[in-house]
Amino acid sequence: MIPNLKNTAVGFTISFIGSIPLGYLNLIGLQYYQRESLVSTLLFLLGVVVIESMVIYYTAKGASKIALQPHLKTKISLFSITFLMLLAYLAKPTALQETTNPTVPFFNFVQYPLLTGIVLSSLNFAQIPFWLSWNVYMLNEKYVTPQQNGLVWYTFGAVIGTFTGMLCLIIALHKTVSYTQFSFQKYIPFIFIGLAIWQFFVLIKNRLTKVEKI
Repeated sequence: MIPNLKNTAVGFTISFIGSIPLGYLNLIGLQYYQRESLVSTLLFLLGVVVIESMVIYYTAKGASKIALQPHLKTKISLFSITFLMLLAYLAKPTALQETTNPTVPFFNFVQYPLLTGIVLSSLNFAQIPFWLSWNVYMLNEKYVTPQQNGLVWYTFGAVIGTFTGMLCLIIALHKTVSYTQFSFQKYIPFIFIGLAIWQFFVLIKNRLTKVEKI
Protein backbone atom coordinates (compact mmCIF):
# COMPACT_ATOMS: atom_id res chain seq x y z
CA MET A 1 0.00 0.00 0.00
CA ILE A 2 2.86 2.40 0.85
CA PRO A 3 4.51 2.11 -2.61
CA ASN A 4 1.15 2.88 -4.23
CA LEU A 5 0.71 5.96 -2.03
CA LYS A 6 4.21 7.03 -3.01
CA ASN A 7 3.39 6.56 -6.70
CA THR A 8 0.22 8.61 -6.29
CA ALA A 9 2.05 11.38 -4.43
CA VAL A 10 4.82 11.55 -7.05
CA GLY A 11 2.31 11.69 -9.90
CA PHE A 12 0.27 14.37 -8.13
CA THR A 13 3.31 16.56 -7.43
CA ILE A 14 4.70 16.46 -10.97
CA SER A 15 1.32 17.04 -12.57
CA PHE A 16 0.19 19.80 -10.19
CA ILE A 17 3.37 21.81 -10.76
CA GLY A 18 3.30 21.10 -14.50
CA SER A 19 -0.27 22.37 -14.83
CA ILE A 20 0.38 25.74 -13.15
CA PRO A 21 2.23 27.53 -16.00
CA LEU A 22 -0.19 29.50 -18.17
CA GLY A 23 -1.17 27.57 -21.30
CA TYR A 24 -3.99 27.58 -23.82
CA LEU A 25 -5.95 24.92 -21.94
CA ASN A 26 -5.92 27.06 -18.81
CA LEU A 27 -7.02 30.10 -20.82
CA ILE A 28 -9.94 28.24 -22.37
CA GLY A 29 -10.87 26.87 -18.96
CA LEU A 30 -10.89 30.45 -17.68
CA GLN A 31 -13.31 31.43 -20.44
CA TYR A 32 -15.67 28.63 -19.41
CA TYR A 33 -15.43 29.74 -15.78
CA GLN A 34 -16.15 33.37 -16.66
CA ARG A 35 -18.83 32.90 -19.28
CA GLU A 36 -20.52 29.63 -18.39
CA SER A 37 -20.36 28.08 -14.92
CA LEU A 38 -18.23 26.02 -12.58
CA VAL A 39 -19.94 22.87 -13.89
CA SER A 40 -18.86 23.66 -17.48
CA THR A 41 -15.33 24.29 -16.26
CA LEU A 42 -15.23 20.98 -14.40
CA LEU A 43 -16.53 19.13 -17.47
CA PHE A 44 -13.87 20.80 -19.63
CA LEU A 45 -11.12 19.80 -17.18
CA LEU A 46 -12.51 16.27 -17.05
CA GLY A 47 -12.18 16.04 -20.83
CA VAL A 48 -8.61 17.30 -20.59
CA VAL A 49 -7.53 14.74 -18.00
CA VAL A 50 -9.26 11.83 -19.78
CA ILE A 51 -6.77 12.19 -22.63
CA GLU A 52 -3.87 13.06 -20.37
CA SER A 53 -4.44 9.94 -18.28
CA MET A 54 -3.93 7.77 -21.38
CA VAL A 55 -0.82 9.71 -22.36
CA ILE A 56 0.66 9.36 -18.86
CA TYR A 57 -0.13 5.67 -18.47
CA TYR A 58 1.06 4.48 -21.86
CA THR A 59 4.21 6.61 -21.94
CA ALA A 60 5.05 5.31 -18.45
CA LYS A 61 4.26 1.74 -19.46
CA GLY A 62 6.48 1.92 -22.52
CA ALA A 63 9.09 4.36 -21.16
CA SER A 64 11.88 1.82 -21.36
CA LYS A 65 11.01 0.99 -24.97
CA ILE A 66 10.03 4.38 -26.39
CA ALA A 67 12.71 6.57 -27.92
CA LEU A 68 11.42 9.96 -28.93
CA GLN A 69 13.63 10.84 -31.90
CA PRO A 70 14.85 14.45 -32.36
CA HIS A 71 13.00 14.87 -35.67
CA LEU A 72 9.75 13.81 -33.96
CA LYS A 73 10.35 16.37 -31.20
CA THR A 74 10.79 19.02 -33.89
CA LYS A 75 7.54 18.05 -35.60
CA ILE A 76 5.68 18.19 -32.28
CA SER A 77 7.12 21.64 -31.55
CA LEU A 78 6.18 22.94 -35.00
CA PHE A 79 2.65 21.60 -34.62
CA SER A 80 2.33 23.26 -31.20
CA ILE A 81 3.48 26.60 -32.62
CA THR A 82 1.05 26.37 -35.54
CA PHE A 83 -1.80 25.33 -33.26
CA LEU A 84 -1.18 28.25 -30.88
CA MET A 85 -1.15 30.71 -33.78
CA LEU A 86 -4.45 29.23 -35.00
CA LEU A 87 -5.95 29.69 -31.54
CA ALA A 88 -4.70 33.28 -31.50
CA TYR A 89 -6.51 33.90 -34.79
CA LEU A 90 -9.73 32.21 -33.64
CA ALA A 91 -9.69 34.09 -30.35
CA LYS A 92 -9.30 37.49 -32.04
CA PRO A 93 -12.30 39.71 -31.23
CA THR A 94 -13.88 41.60 -34.09
CA ALA A 95 -14.27 45.39 -34.07
CA LEU A 96 -18.04 45.04 -33.72
CA GLN A 97 -17.72 42.76 -30.73
CA GLU A 98 -15.23 45.08 -29.06
CA THR A 99 -17.80 47.90 -29.14
CA THR A 100 -20.94 45.91 -28.36
CA ASN A 101 -20.21 42.64 -26.62
CA PRO A 102 -16.52 42.09 -25.82
CA THR A 103 -16.40 38.32 -26.11
CA VAL A 104 -14.19 35.97 -28.04
CA PRO A 105 -15.88 34.39 -31.11
CA PHE A 106 -13.92 31.16 -30.79
CA PHE A 107 -15.79 30.36 -27.59
CA ASN A 108 -19.22 31.05 -29.06
CA PHE A 109 -19.44 27.66 -30.76
CA VAL A 110 -17.72 25.65 -28.03
CA GLN A 111 -20.97 24.50 -26.46
CA TYR A 112 -19.84 21.10 -25.25
CA PRO A 113 -17.11 21.55 -22.60
CA LEU A 114 -16.41 17.84 -22.07
CA LEU A 115 -15.94 17.24 -25.81
CA THR A 116 -13.92 20.44 -26.14
CA GLY A 117 -11.58 19.31 -23.37
CA ILE A 118 -11.10 15.92 -25.04
CA VAL A 119 -10.43 17.41 -28.50
CA LEU A 120 -8.05 20.16 -27.37
CA SER A 121 -6.17 17.83 -25.03
CA SER A 122 -5.83 15.34 -27.91
CA LEU A 123 -4.22 18.10 -29.98
CA ASN A 124 -1.81 18.97 -27.18
CA PHE A 125 1.03 16.84 -28.53
CA ALA A 126 3.56 18.75 -26.41
CA GLN A 127 2.44 16.70 -23.41
CA ILE A 128 3.96 13.57 -24.98
CA PRO A 129 7.65 14.57 -24.63
CA PHE A 130 6.87 16.18 -21.26
CA TRP A 131 5.46 13.01 -19.75
CA LEU A 132 7.82 10.69 -21.58
CA SER A 133 10.89 12.46 -20.21
CA TRP A 134 9.48 12.64 -16.70
CA ASN A 135 8.34 9.00 -16.73
CA VAL A 136 11.71 7.75 -17.93
CA TYR A 137 13.43 9.70 -15.16
CA MET A 138 11.01 8.64 -12.43
CA LEU A 139 11.15 4.97 -13.37
CA ASN A 140 14.94 4.92 -13.74
CA GLU A 141 15.43 6.65 -10.39
CA LYS A 142 12.91 4.29 -8.73
CA TYR A 143 10.65 7.13 -7.61
CA VAL A 144 7.82 5.19 -9.25
CA THR A 145 7.50 1.43 -8.92
CA PRO A 146 5.45 -0.21 -11.71
CA GLN A 147 4.71 -3.41 -9.78
CA GLN A 148 1.25 -4.18 -8.37
CA ASN A 149 -0.67 -1.61 -10.40
CA GLY A 150 1.88 1.04 -9.49
CA LEU A 151 1.46 2.81 -12.83
CA VAL A 152 -2.30 2.99 -12.33
CA TRP A 153 -1.84 4.72 -8.98
CA TYR A 154 0.84 6.98 -10.46
CA THR A 155 -1.52 7.95 -13.29
CA PHE A 156 -4.36 8.51 -10.84
CA GLY A 157 -2.22 10.90 -8.80
CA ALA A 158 -1.10 12.74 -11.92
CA VAL A 159 -4.68 13.16 -13.17
CA ILE A 160 -5.81 14.56 -9.81
CA GLY A 161 -2.78 16.87 -9.83
CA THR A 162 -3.58 18.23 -13.29
CA PHE A 163 -7.26 18.68 -12.49
CA THR A 164 -6.55 20.43 -9.17
CA GLY A 165 -3.71 22.56 -10.50
CA MET A 166 -5.64 23.81 -13.52
CA LEU A 167 -8.75 24.54 -11.44
CA CYS A 168 -6.72 26.49 -8.87
CA LEU A 169 -5.03 28.54 -11.59
CA ILE A 170 -8.33 29.25 -13.36
CA ILE A 171 -9.98 30.42 -10.14
CA ALA A 172 -6.93 32.53 -9.22
CA LEU A 173 -6.90 34.17 -12.65
CA HIS A 174 -10.63 34.85 -12.42
CA LYS A 175 -10.25 36.44 -8.98
CA THR A 176 -7.36 38.56 -10.24
CA VAL A 177 -9.25 39.72 -13.32
CA SER A 178 -12.40 40.46 -11.30
CA TYR A 179 -10.50 42.36 -8.60
CA THR A 180 -8.52 44.52 -11.01
CA GLN A 181 -11.40 44.94 -13.51
CA PHE A 182 -8.89 43.87 -16.15
CA SER A 183 -10.31 43.28 -19.64
CA PHE A 184 -8.72 39.90 -20.18
CA GLN A 185 -10.47 38.76 -23.37
CA LYS A 186 -8.87 41.19 -25.80
CA TYR A 187 -5.39 40.16 -24.69
CA ILE A 188 -5.96 36.41 -25.15
CA PRO A 189 -4.72 36.36 -28.80
CA PHE A 190 -1.49 38.07 -27.71
CA ILE A 191 -0.99 35.52 -24.94
CA PHE A 192 -1.37 32.69 -27.47
CA ILE A 193 1.13 34.43 -29.77
CA GLY A 194 3.52 34.85 -26.85
CA LEU A 195 3.25 31.13 -26.04
CA ALA A 196 3.95 30.31 -29.70
CA ILE A 197 7.02 32.58 -29.71
CA TRP A 198 8.26 30.92 -26.52
CA GLN A 199 7.81 27.48 -28.11
CA PHE A 200 9.77 28.72 -31.14
CA PHE A 201 12.68 29.91 -29.01
CA VAL A 202 12.72 26.60 -27.13
CA LEU A 203 12.82 24.78 -30.47
CA ILE A 204 15.73 26.92 -31.71
CA LYS A 205 17.58 26.45 -28.42
CA ASN A 206 17.20 22.67 -28.61
CA ARG A 207 18.40 22.63 -32.21
CA LEU A 208 21.46 24.74 -31.36
CA THR A 209 22.24 22.49 -28.38
CA LYS A 210 22.05 19.45 -30.66
CA VAL A 211 24.46 21.07 -33.17
CA GLU A 212 26.94 21.93 -30.41
CA LYS A 213 26.95 18.33 -29.18
CA ILE A 214 27.72 17.13 -32.71
